[in-house]
Amino acid sequence: MAILTALSRALPFLLSDNSPIIRFFTAENSPLAPLGGAIIVAMTMVLMLPFFESPTEHSPLIATICGIIATVLATARGINTGMSVIIGMAGFLIGVMVDKVIL
Repeated sequence: MAILTALSRALPFLLSDNSPIIRFFTAENSPLAPLGGAIIVAMTMVLMLPFFESPTEHSPLIATICGIIATVLATARGINTGMSVIIGMAGFLIGVMVDKVIL
C-alpha cells in the first residue's frame, strides 16, 4: 500500500502531461474516474467514526456537519476532488473549534 501511495504522489510529477499513463488516469471515461468521488465518501465515513466510539466530553456532530457542508459546497462549485477534501478538513477543524468555544 505504501508503494502504491508513493507512486500515486510521484507519477504526476515524473511523467509528462502527454504521457499515455497520465492521459489514461485523467480521462473522463477512465475506469478509475469513480475513485475521485469515493474519496469524498471515505472522508465522510472517517468523520463519522467518532459517533461509534465511546462517548466523550465533546460530540463530533458540529465538526462533522461543518466538514460535510464544506466538502459538498466545494464539490458543487466544481472544485477538484483533492481541494474539496482539503476544504472539507478545514471545515471539520472549524467545527471542532466552534464546538470547543460553544460547549
